[in-house]
Amino acid sequence: MRRLLCALALAGLGIASVQAGSMSLPAAASSSGFAGRPAHDGGELASEASGPYLHDLLKMPMFADAYRQLIASAGLPGWVRTGGTSTPAQRIQINGKPWLLAESCKPHDCPSEHIHVLFEPRSDTMVGMFVRDPGAAPQASKHHEDKTELIWLGAPDGQMKNALLHALRFTE
Repeated sequence: MRRLLCALALAGLGIASVQAGSMSLPAAASSSGFAGRPAHDGGELASEASGPYLHDLLKMPMFADAYRQLIASAGLPGWVRTGGTSTPAQRIQINGKPWLLAESCKPHDCPSEHIHVLFEPRSDTMVGMFVRDPGAAPQASKHHEDKTELIWLGAPDGQMKNALLHALRFTE
């Protein structure tokens, strides 16, 4: 039953199958733009229909294992482990390869903390970026010093960092 639910959830992302703890994506990929956002210099970045939320993806063992490993030693807040408040994941392309982009933020305080995660199911690769902006918190004073902190998760290359920063640009 769980396998069927995973397959149905991933179908919305154009993922062809889920077999023995792995996911596979179809070879064809769209270049229709990034959810209505312009492509960026970091290579071809395209988006298709939205999919499951981060907390739903965390119910899939393959995704959940990669996510736990990604955030394990980063010292992130507790809401990150459970997925927080998220938007639907998107299937994007980075340099011709399909990736899932999942984004989430701190419940009741999205502007101050958020996480962006890229997952490539074929290689089981996950990278991400955590952003903390205490000056954006509702309780921040006018005179609060702006000390935005950006934490890279995993080992994103330049193209992946560009994609994550591009997603951040359209989060705010």
